[in-house]
Amino acid sequence: MACYASGHRVHISPSLTAVHAYPSEYGRIGTMGKQPFISFQFEKLGEVSWPVVIGFLAAVAAFTSVVNLIVFPANPFVPAAEATAGLVQSTLIVGLVGFVVIVGGMFILAGGLKGTDVGLRWRLVPQALLVTFGLWVAVQIVGLIIRHASGAGVALDSIWQEESWTIVLGSLIAQIFGNALLEETEYRGFLVPQLFLKLKSLWFAERRNYRIAMALVISQVIFALSHIPNRLFLGVPVSEWPLDLFTLVGIGVLYAFIYIRTGNLFVAVGIHSLANVPASLFVSQGMASNVVLLAGLLLVFVWRPSWKKSVDNGP
Repeated sequence: MACYASGHRVHISPSLTAVHAYPSEYGRIGTMGKQPFISFQFEKLGEVSWPVVIGFLAAVAAFTSVVNLIVFPANPFVPAAEATAGLVQSTLIVGLVGFVVIVGGMFILAGGLKGTDVGLRWRLVPQALLVTFGLWVAVQIVGLIIRHASGAGVALDSIWQEESWTIVLGSLIAQIFGNALLEETEYRGFLVPQLFLKLKSLWFAERRNYRIAMALVISQVIFALSHIPNRLFLGVPVSEWPLDLFTLVGIGVLYAFIYIRTGNLFVAVGIHSLANVPASLFVSQGMASNVVLLAGLLLVFVWRPSWKKSVDNGP
């Protein structure tokens, strides 16, 4: 699920490779006990102008097109990958450049936002690391159970024979610090809250739950469409695009719920990273990716938000 990732398989060269109860007038989507299911305080975040939102959409379209249709085919980052045994990959480099240009340039400099306005609360990184590592361990346990139940015995997945551990690790690093971090900041940290705030001028402004739903759907449709240049680069047949894009919308909504339920964008980054590069030891990477997404869905329902505290305590 990456529009800045050079591949889904792990290779050096490019290939197929995110509680506080509201007053009654705010409304809410569902409840968890006595608390609203969504208590994320969008209203406390900074708001940009429409030109910045439109500029962001244009910048993303241009950036993803250049990256996937010009940069990745030319593959200029092979020397860096070879020099580091695959630890530094094109996905990482491109993601870091995009983060500086789009997040730093557009959101912070042009938009006047703080890092916290787009979910970059660095004090929450340790919590996200704990959740991500715990999820990775859980995937390995599930893998062992699946292999035992199928009578296959304990054996490493074939990826560990096909690729060096440095390439697998490099692919995961490229997601955590590159593709996943950038996409989560763009589409979940920035676009969901900004659309929610912009929709207040419409007729259903008083219905907070409608605004949240609209912001989620619109932002994640845009997220899905941003992957079209990547699918062109990968040579995915156009006949497969509808299902692929529909799946991306659903996954994007899941990552958005993970963010607004936990109040921690880095939890969404970690789950997004593992879904793209599970680094599974015992079962196929595809199966492990599905387990990660299911675990993320479970997390949405079991998490007890403490968003107000994280906002009040700052970055």
